[in-house]
Amino acid sequence: MTPRKPEKFAEMREKSRNQIIEKALEIFAEHGYYKTSIEMIAKAAGISKGLIYNYFKSKDELLEIVLMQGFNFFDEMSEISQPQISAYDRLQLLLDNFTKSLQENLTFWQLYQSVISQRSIMHKLTKFKEYYESVFGPLLMGIFVELFGNEMSEQEIQIEMMLFAAFLDGIAFDYVIMGEEYPFNDISEALLKKYNK
Repeated sequence: MTPRKPEKFAEMREKSRNQIIEKALEIFAEHGYYKTSIEMIAKAAGISKGLIYNYFKSKDELLEIVLMQGFNFFDEMSEISQPQISAYDRLQLLLDNFTKSLQENLTFWQLYQSVISQRSIMHKLTKFKEYYESVFGPLLMGIFVELFGNEMSEQEIQIEMMLFAAFLDGIAFDYVIMGEEYPFNDISEALLKKYNK
């Protein structure tokens, strides 16, 4: 039997890692952070408990990775940062990508809602908070400075950003509860009207 090439080994490792993350998302969302064990995730992924620790140091690190991957729709919004797109259009793109992520990744958003409502869990997730703040904060700041920079102080812009983020959290919360009945288009239009000058 010939030994595996390094590329094949790396590919197999990545596939195993992704399988663990996928199953961890399902188990965390179904059982919650505290009731989920590494053993439960390993069983769902069809691997040994010890093998998970070859990829992740702890349950906390695994949860962080699951959350960061769920927010990869931010990474897909590089066009939003381009200056030739107006602030309003960037806001619309952000909202469109956000609602698309909600519709395509309901399990992730169920998990996210349960995690953000528990400070004891959020306190452990420093890398996720840093990621969220380093991507979402600057993205929104650029949009809101362009929209309101001449009319509002920096503190007022910060408050407006927090209000918009609260709207997004509310939309996610309501969608998790209502599912397909949630009126995305009407809500999005009403929210965007607030910023259309």
